[in-house]
Amino acid sequence: LSGNCAMNRPLSEVSRPLLVTNIYIILCWAAYFAPDAGIRWTLIAIGLVMYVWASFDMVMWVVQFRRTTRIDLPSRDARSAMAVGLIILYFLYGCIYLAGHLDLIPSNVELTYYVVMDLGSKLGFVFLFVGVRSSQFYDLLVSLIANKVVPFERQAARGGANIIGAAAEPDDTRPRVD
Repeated sequence: LSGNCAMNRPLSEVSRPLLVTNIYIILCWAAYFAPDAGIRWTLIAIGLVMYVWASFDMVMWVVQFRRTTRIDLPSRDARSAMAVGLIILYFLYGCIYLAGHLDLIPSNVELTYYVVMDLGSKLGFVFLFVGVRSSQFYDLLVSLIANKVVPFERQAARGGANIIGAAAEPDDTRPRVD
């Protein structure tokens, strides 16, 4: 989602980090079942190197995206933040993974961290992605209907009366007598 849908990166750019990420996850998973400590830590080391490689590719998505898109593109910063957020998220997963392998945390705590992070990150990224898409569709609709650029601004609802993203209504709708 981050590379292809949010930043419109071509499949050729997205496929390598996607493949590398899946391979290093499988290698690190296989390390759990390696009977020898040397093999286990070799698999983990290869996985960490592959994480750095995939992360570098993802940073390059952001660099290319920011270099080639207009500054007023809807949710430009949020789109970039999605890719950087994934890199940080995978780093945190890796820290938990290593803490479990080094017996710094018990396995039930490791599992709890994975579950909480998984749920939280998926919900967070879904909300961010919906926000990116809604601002993109707002920009498209305004350009089709009004044929001009009107910046999309989110507004918090006051007292439940306003819809988020809609123009705020005045508190008092009675005519003013001056």
